[in-house]
Amino acid sequence: MPGSFAYKISDFKNTFKEPKVAEGFYSTKGYQQRGPAQLVREYDQFNEEAFREQYRFYRATRSALDSGLMTRSQVAKALQARDLSDTTIDSILSGRYVPLSYGEDALVSRFEKIKNGNPDKVFFSSDFLPIDALERVKEKWSRFKFEDFERIRKEPEQTSSLPQVEAPVEEKIATPQLPATPDPAPPMPQTADVMPATGLTQSETALLSPSEQIIRQRQRGIV
Repeated sequence: MPGSFAYKISDFKNTFKEPKVAEGFYSTKGYQQRGPAQLVREYDQFNEEAFREQYRFYRATRSALDSGLMTRSQVAKALQARDLSDTTIDSILSGRYVPLSYGEDALVSRFEKIKNGNPDKVFFSSDFLPIDALERVKEKWSRFKFEDFERIRKEPEQTSSLPQVEAPVEEKIATPQLPATPDPAPPMPQTADVMPATGLTQSETALLSPSEQIIRQRQRGIV
């Protein structure tokens, strides 16, 4: 079990490696079509992918502990040996998701590159650095627990208290004069209201797979 667990730690660490860079999150290409709301959507999607990867590792950790072949102390030491922070170790042992960093410094660098590459145009930082909205998404994901994820998958009509977040209104970036970004929307109430367009709560939309979403919709008579 310890040897097998070591391989799983490597996969777990990969969930923290800058997936945003590989996906062009900081790319300056096509910046006119990637306004603040699009950046927020992409960051939210990255966390959804990382959540499922971390959940798989949480299951492996729980199996190692439940089997009695590894103690909590042994698991913690194995994670420490792979240079994982105490905060991350505590989170995974407690069944809490660790959200990805959106890389504020890298976003600032992206903004500077765009400005320097277009000296004859006027830009506003709010159209490239939606920090408040990104923080709300990060805060939303930091509240997700893997046990909550399991619960909403197993109990079709279970009311969820998972937090929800609203992305800012999309604004296409235009030059030389750009509209001001609207004030960040306040966090939505932490309820499980079903969205009429999909027949799903926001938590179900974020955490359930497409096939599980269809099952949930059928249970509610949507499809």
